[in-house]
Amino acid sequence: VIERAKIIFRNNATQRLEYLEMKDESRINFGASAVKPKQNGEVVQKSETEFELKKSDIDRLTSNLPELLQQARAVPRMGPGGTIECFSLADIAAGSIYERLGLKRGDCIKSVNGEKIDSPAKAMEMYNALRGGSNSIGIGIDRAGRDENLNFSITQ
Repeated sequence: VIERAKIIFRNNATQRLEYLEMKDESRINFGASAVKPKQNGEVVQKSETEFELKKSDIDRLTSNLPELLQQARAVPRMGPGGTIECFSLADIAAGSIYERLGLKRGDCIKSVNGEKIDSPAKAMEMYNALRGGSNSIGIGIDRAGRDENLNFSITQ
């Protein structure tokens, strides 16, 4: 049962009714919530997972690879059989391009444009995709155990 400020459910283990109560009239959002478009440096965030930026800004922000690599630290997350599942962002510098692109500490990058990122060479392909001539880029991530897609529209 869902009421205005209370959710009542049955605990399967004990068969008792339990509830969650919201005391401050906060709103609960299920799924991705809408946000007003906001400017974050060169990046315009249109929703929680939709972003827009100019090709000239991408070129400028990604022109210095050594500097770019120092703005975040990614470590491989190993899966069964020793395969790389994704690259987890262990640290992200405040104000870095990664933060402006909507990535967060703990996000695990799984794919770029549908192609699985399972090696450092594939991660380099991600970098090249950002610098390429595409008008959209999709980054698949694992965020707190949920698969999400961050979508970037590239404008002239």
